[in-house]
Amino acid sequence: TASPRHKQRWKSALAFAKTQTRDESGPAVFSHQGPDGAWEPYDAARCLEIQAAIDAHGPDGAVQLDGIPFEVRWGSRATSSRVATPPDEGMIQVNLKNDNTRIVRREQTVEVFSHQGPDGSWENYDASRCEEISRAIKDQGPDGAVQLAGIPFEVRWGARATSSRVATPPEEGMIQVNMKNDNTRIVRKEASGVLAVKPQPASVDEYEALEEVPVKVDLAFKE
Repeated sequence: TASPRHKQRWKSALAFAKTQTRDESGPAVFSHQGPDGAWEPYDAARCLEIQAAIDAHGPDGAVQLDGIPFEVRWGSRATSSRVATPPDEGMIQVNLKNDNTRIVRREQTVEVFSHQGPDGSWENYDASRCEEISRAIKDQGPDGAVQLAGIPFEVRWGARATSSRVATPPEEGMIQVNMKNDNTRIVRKEASGVLAVKPQPASVDEYEALEEVPVKVDLAFKE
């Protein structure tokens, strides 16, 4: 009989393999868990690199990320001196210099939308907001609007993408309107489809603070 450790490895490998169903809505997105418990997305190039390795090696494998001393391992190979058995997520990232290990997971791919801040930078909505907007567009068709749950912001698209601050719909075809003061931001659908994993501000006060000082999502690779 197999040892409990080997049983756990095969269980994790099987669980991971089940997550690898192709999602036609966009490319695979992976993130790694930092010491504070927060999940950090890999950038699009790294996600493609990991997915290509999974496609090449199958349910058990490893790939050293190009140009950096980090290896991503999955399936029965998702172990290190710091992680004796594969985690439930079925993947880990290992620092080859010191064996520091992070759990890696595959994120659900969704249609991604972002809003433009006062400084011109684009901020992704988090996954739940993206799903909320995407669902509203599918339900309402090419012209519509949805107030985002729990906050005083409405996203409008198509012919309805206007406000007192934006007289005609922008080229992107979408806007976000603050229902309290009509402050308006342009919204766009991202071509990449890469999910922003970091959460957006949870409270109304935090959202309103973004009207003045948008917080950029830091996608830099760290250890």
